[in-house]
Amino acid sequence: MTISLAPGEPAGLTEQFLVYRSSSAANMGVTVGRTLPGDTRKWQDTSAEPGNSYWYRIVALDAKKRQSEPSRPKWVRVNR
Repeated sequence: MTISLAPGEPAGLTEQFLVYRSSSAANMGVTVGRTLPGDTRKWQDTSAEPGNSYWYRIVALDAKKRQSEPSRPKWVRVNR
């Protein structure tokens, strides 16, 4: 399963991304994998289990490691 990423404006301030995964839209969940470089535009969740559904959120970090507000949750069902 692949997720597309795009920084918010101003895009040049995005140094890294964090990907959060949860089984519920009501909670933030936990980070999945390592911190991604700010120029990442596609990321694959290799630990997602086929047949399961997940909620994902993205957080951007600037050069001082300050975090953005999380993105709106996005629901994804992983095909078998």
